[in-house]
Amino acid sequence: MVKLSSMKKRESLASNLTFIALMSAINIIFAALMLFLPALSLILYLILPLVSTMTILFCKSKYLPIYYIVSIAVAFIINLNGLEYIIFTLIPSLITGTIFGLCIEKKVNIGITILVSSICQFLFSLATIPLINAIYTNNRDLISIFSSFLGEEKAHLTYKLFLPLTLVVSLTQNIISFLIISSEIVKFKIELNDSNHHYIAYSYLNALIVIVTLISIWLFDDLMFLLLSISIILFFLSLFSLKLKNNKWFILGGIIVSILGFVIFVLLSQFSLKLYAPFAIDFPILIFVLFDIIYYLFKNNKVDAKIIS
Repeated sequence: MVKLSSMKKRESLASNLTFIALMSAINIIFAALMLFLPALSLILYLILPLVSTMTILFCKSKYLPIYYIVSIAVAFIINLNGLEYIIFTLIPSLITGTIFGLCIEKKVNIGITILVSSICQFLFSLATIPLINAIYTNNRDLISIFSSFLGEEKAHLTYKLFLPLTLVVSLTQNIISFLIISSEIVKFKIELNDSNHHYIAYSYLNALIVIVTLISIWLFDDLMFLLLSISIILFFLSLFSLKLKNNKWFILGGIIVSILGFVIFVLLSQFSLKLYAPFAIDFPILIFVLFDIIYYLFKNNKVDAKIIS
């Protein structure tokens, strides 16, 4: 646990509104910059969540609707002919920053915070696909364009690859944003929860995801690679937690599993990408996860036995 003396929320109406006005002004300034420098959108997509996180941490929740309404309304007026900034940059940043702020405030583990925010961002991205189709694609939907990049021979992989790719993009954005946020908020004496007391939850959840992934090969294969991506993400979260515990043998085992899964994936995907590829990756992960769970239960039972005796 990174424990530092915490900075208190604003108490009075005046101090809350002043801070909200400052944070809203930052969003508005960036909205104005987008009129002249649209290339900044990618950078803003990574930085803007910090503004919302600070607002969540330092203002009372009953004043937060004012922040959201002012930020969106004024940005809408400034970018009346360019709603892309509001839909694809500002609102996602508000969502990400809000989730980060709430999770940090409630002392949620860093890994879980990033995972929850990434999934929410992923769902929002899927929800905005109709808007993207209406604004950008000139009577062609985004999925069809993505399919054309794959080519006719791999067109059947469109949904299988589009969904995990969207999730990976969301995860990458959230990791970078959280790194930026965490590096800044510690300057304000904020407490971050980097404990790993509940690391085994990753293994339990991963075991379930792996089983569902293998079932999806036959029942709903369009979601197969999405579930596979979630399984890999949870696997690396487990490794990260084990690193915090300085468990060298498990880390070594995780690295071996990663290499083994990749090698088998490359070899078997030449025969059947649908069947063998997910099995080649998930089976080594499942072995690692089950071993982790058994070790955890055995260790806890051993500790309980010592306490009783």
